[in-house]
Amino acid sequence: MPPIRILITNLCLSAQSGTEKYARDVAVELMAEGHEVALYSPILGDYAEKMQSEGICVVSDLADVPFQPDIIHGHHHVETVSAILRFPEVPAIYVCHDRSSWHDKAPLMARIKRYVAVDEACRKRLVADGVGEDRIEMIHNSVDVRKFPVRRSLPEKPARALLLSHYASEETYLPVVRETCEHFGIRLDVGGNAAGNRINPEEVLREYDIVFGKARCALEAMATGCAVVLTDPAQAGPMVTTENWNRLRPLNFGFEACPDPLSVEALVAEVEKYDPVDAARVSQCTREEASLPAMVNDLSRVYHDVIRMAEADPVPSSEEEMLEVSKYLTNQFRYSWLSRASRLEEEVAQWKASSEAAHEGWAKLGSELDEEVNKWKESAEAAHKGWAELGREYEQMERELNKARKILEDLGNGSGVAK
Repeated sequence: MPPIRILITNLCLSAQSGTEKYARDVAVELMAEGHEVALYSPILGDYAEKMQSEGICVVSDLADVPFQPDIIHGHHHVETVSAILRFPEVPAIYVCHDRSSWHDKAPLMARIKRYVAVDEACRKRLVADGVGEDRIEMIHNSVDVRKFPVRRSLPEKPARALLLSHYASEETYLPVVRETCEHFGIRLDVGGNAAGNRINPEEVLREYDIVFGKARCALEAMATGCAVVLTDPAQAGPMVTTENWNRLRPLNFGFEACPDPLSVEALVAEVEKYDPVDAARVSQCTREEASLPAMVNDLSRVYHDVIRMAEADPVPSSEEEMLEVSKYLTNQFRYSWLSRASRLEEEVAQWKASSEAAHEGWAKLGSELDEEVNKWKESAEAAHKGWAELGREYEQMERELNKARKILEDLGNGSGVAK
């Protein structure tokens, strides 16, 4: 396919989130194929600097994009619509990465010729947002296998495990995973923001036999050759095997692939399925079927299809496009308040749960302290009784000693002899 110029948008390029890594990987692969790429985000940070050091064009102002794009690859609706309005007549695709986040709501505009879902949950979300089924393509996430070399063969019994998630902490599901590993005598490490241990998966995954995670983390671990148990903060999924890989792939190895309530019993049952030979086969399947070049090839096909459609279709008039923008802003204003209210409700519920847990903890601690105080009181009373008894014995001994002294004095004076 001939080289084209692509503008990729993203909410932020600062924290190495899933979409940020996706945008970076796609940009690098497209550039390697001879395409011209620029990344736009209003929020830049360390990760943007890292990408710039790799030769990727990154801007925080659309006026600084160094070319007229042939197509806009949009992530996140505000940034996508901003790019569409900045570059009139340029067609776009919109990629939905999340089934519920407010920033992944689909903007409905005629110049967005195709909507891409990374999994079945995102496809349902696009339909719910008003996108026609005939405008949706499914392109699953991938892994850059060049960054994740295959580890040495797994041991017969797992010795080390990694819980890989930005949500893993003592307040969420770390205790459940830890107890699961203790059941098997497996050493557990944790990687992610909540645990205060941000790691580079490509540098450490090959050190672990089992990985607890989902979505991109699970895909990278499978490519490396680790045995993977799909795990969500509230839900438990299966050990990924050659038998269930094709079924779990359309679910992105994500939330919808974790149908059971999280519990030690559920995770123990999955860890018991540990099979080094099957894990190696899963790794080979992942590297062949979910590689970055294959995904970017699918995206490139959609880019060129959309460009051809845009050449054949009349460009929306200014009036039509302003009407779309008006509807978008109205819906966005309403949706932003509803989503904020929903997020606040979730935060209140979380704080309430944390408060109740803290209250229970303080109540338990208070009960334990009361018990300790009572023990000390009993010990003190017993000691007091002991000292009192000892005091009485001492007084008795002192009286006996005084009597003895008196007798000796009397004997010394001769009074005792006279008697």
